[in-house]
Amino acid sequence: CFEIGANMVTRCRESLRCVAVVVGSHGQSGGRFKCVTCGMGDLTEDELWEHYPTFHINHPLVATTCPVCRKEVGNFAVHLRNSHGPPGRGEMESENRKEI
Repeated sequence: CFEIGANMVTRCRESLRCVAVVVGSHGQSGGRFKCVTCGMGDLTEDELWEHYPTFHINHPLVATTCPVCRKEVGNFAVHLRNSHGPPGRGEMESENRKEI
């Protein structure tokens, strides 16, 4: 995986197998988004949400225009994590949500 750019480290073979299945399907569903770091295209919002931390977690912080919402963001990884994919739909806890 490191040869193709993945940055995941694990001792769990089952986790590695699961990630390989997920990553192997990225870009094959005809999504409309492109990774801002490596240019991988045809990603759905969820695929981009999975792809970015798997392949780019150890890269420097990226200030860019989000390909999903077109907002200028100072830290794309945090923005993607909190605003799109499962957290953006309320399916996971977002770091942006605060209890009142």
